[in-house]
Amino acid sequence: MGHTLGIALTDIASGALGAVAVEGVYELPKVSTAVFSIGEKLLYDDSATAFDDSSAVAAPGDLLGAAIAMQAGQDGQTTCLAKLTPGNADLN
Repeated sequence: MGHTLGIALTDIASGALGAVAVEGVYELPKVSTAVFSIGEKLLYDDSATAFDDSSAVAAPGDLLGAAIAMQAGQDGQTTCLAKLTPGNADLN
């Protein structure tokens, strides 16, 4: 989906079509050491398959700005509440 991050609404087999949400607020995986504030742009770390704070160094395949934090992220947490923001991501 290029620069858009989507959340599968059901299990989707590799190469198959399926329903994907591109807007909304979701509890999502978080890099456990990431610390961020409400409203901060999040970095989707493709290799970790989790969200990191905006100061993390982006690697190829990572997306910055595909979501924003809806609650503060603390060290040790493994999930975060994030709002998807379609059309705002930069693909590294």
